[in-house]
Amino acid sequence: MSVLALVEIRAENTESVKERLTEMEYVLAIYELLSRFNLALIVELENEKALFEFMTLKVRTIPGVKETKTNIIQNGIVI
Repeated sequence: MSVLALVEIRAENTESVKERLTEMEYVLAIYELLSRFNLALIVELENEKALFEFMTLKVRTIPGVKETKTNIIQNGIVI
């Protein structure tokens, strides 16, 4: 399953959070945003259980991560 995960980070932790995320399995892309959420991740996981474990046990435990919001991608076109 493909997921768009939005991540809100404390300003002083932006670089360290990005570094940790780039090392994580399942993360295909990271985009910096100019919004309440600082990063958008494109993540590819096997199922909803793997998504729950990835977000709660890996992403949300990174120091500096304030909040996350996940969106399962239903359909998409890669150009």
